[in-house]
Formats: sequence, C-alpha cells, structure tokens
Amino acid sequence: MAPATTRPPFSSLPLDENGPPGNAWGLYGPTDELGALNLLTPATVKQAAREIQTGERVSLDWYLDLPTYPSFNRPAFKWRLHSKTPRTVNDDFIDINTQSSSQWDGLRHYGYQKAKKFYGGRSQNEIQESDVIGIDRVAHSGGITTRAIILDYPRYLKSKGEEQVSALQARSISAGVLKDMLKKTGIETREGDLLLLRTGFTRDYQALGDVERKALGDKTPPTYLGVESSKDVLQWIWESGFVAVAG
Repeated sequence: MAPATTRPPFSSLPLDENGPPGNAWGLYGPTDELGALNLLTPATVKQAAREIQTGERVSLDWYLDLPTYPSFNRPAFKWRLHSKTPRTVNDDFIDINTQSSSQWDGLRHYGYQKAKKFYGGRSQNEIQESDVIGIDRVAHSGGITTRAIILDYPRYLKSKGEEQVSALQARSISAGVLKDMLKKTGIETREGDLLLLRTGFTRDYQALGDVERKALGDKTPPTYLGVESSKDVLQWIWESGFVAVAG
C-alpha cells in the first residue's frame, strides 16, 4: 500500500514535456532549487526524530582518498600538511575531485543529455554564469534530516539462501526485489523518507589490491551493482514518497 502523498500521480508525469522521462520539473515552482527535498518540512523532521531509540551516531562518510583511482581519469585526492614553524600551528591543504569519496550528485552535475538541460530546464550557460541549483542550496535549507529506511541487499540474499554477488560488477536490483526487501523490514514508507541501499560496495572495494583498483578505475564506463534503471523502479520510488536514494 502506497503512503499518503502530496505528489501528483505518477501517471501525470512528466510535468515538463521538454524534460527527461518521468520528470517533475515545475512541481515546486519555476525557480525551485531543491526538488523532492522540499518535502523535508518541520513536521517531517519532527516525526523522524520521534523514532530515535538508542541515540547511536553512525557516519555515512567514506574515506576522502577513496577510490584510489577515480573513474573517467578524474584526479585523485591529494593532502598536504603545511607547518607554520616556529609556531605550533598547522594548516591542511586538500585537492579533491568532488566525485571522490562519498558525495551527493548536485542538480547541476549531470543534465538531460537529449535537451542539454539541467533540473528545471536550466542551460549549461546558466550553470556556468551563476550558482543556480548549486549543492549549497541543500546546506542553506538546513541539510538533509529525515528518516532513512535501510535495505541491505547482501543480507537479503543471505536470508534467501542465494549466492552473494560482487557490488563491483554490473547487476540490477529490480522494483520487485526492492519491494520484497522493504516488506521484510515491516516498515511502512511515508512521504519524506530517504531510501538507503546497502550493496556492499565499500566492503568489496576495500578488499581489492592496488592493481585491481587501478583496473577498476580505468574501466569505461564503470558498472556496478545498483537499482535497475526502469520505469517500474522510478514509479515505486515516486509512490513510496522517498525524497532521495543513496547507497
């Protein structure tokens, strides 16, 4: 059963005929810069906070210097310590490609290639000449604070007696499997939730040697385990009320 939602029905999408399939461009107004994160209202955050039980903190960050060899020949992480001798003071200098470590893809990162437009119909010129739809908009709005539902794919396979798969190889997780994993948690989704999918990527990557990491970084295009790129998955995410998908 789908949760109550303020979103229009999936069948009404796309809202902007010039945008990508299934888009909701314009739903939150012509100048919107947050997308589904508009659903993170004070009421949503308060409701999520009521579910805190242990108070244990868990970092979702990956190491800044991983992957060792970023894909598409992107530069690797560099760190330098600058000592201000004779004072006991140090400064850190960091050079990082923002597709390294763990990160959110901003709305200005990858556009709709067919129309050469970004979220809301913004052009490449608009992106280059301003800070419109920048990732900083998320920070300025208060960040992402909500309830996350974790679906653990390796654990799911184990529970079904199925063979474990490498997260470093191409494999799609279908809408049917996502629904089954959610059903096994016993959790009912609600509007404003975040879907957090564990594939085992960091575990598998950190088990690689340097030569294997180099080969993986050189692979073009890189292919990994992830959710299926299909209308069924898109519809399920939309109707479940999720504001974002991370993994």
